[in-house]
Amino acid sequence: KQAGFQGTVKLALFLSYQGHLLDVQVKSSSGYDVLDEDAAAVARGILDYPPFPPQVEAKELWIAIPMTYQLD
Repeated sequence: KQAGFQGTVKLALFLSYQGHLLDVQVKSSSGYDVLDEDAAAVARGILDYPPFPPQVEAKELWIAIPMTYQLD
């Protein structure tokens, strides 16, 4: 915050149907390594994601999410 860094990190999360995180990748950088690394660490720090709904037949899939760091 003191450095004034802000931006959006686009992550790709590889999830199992049970909600377990199998992998995380930075797909689009915020322009700051510290924000990119923090976003990936936050994603890894979530113990379990929601399981897939019954209508999703895939056992594993990649999802894309943005994480925005913004100074107020």
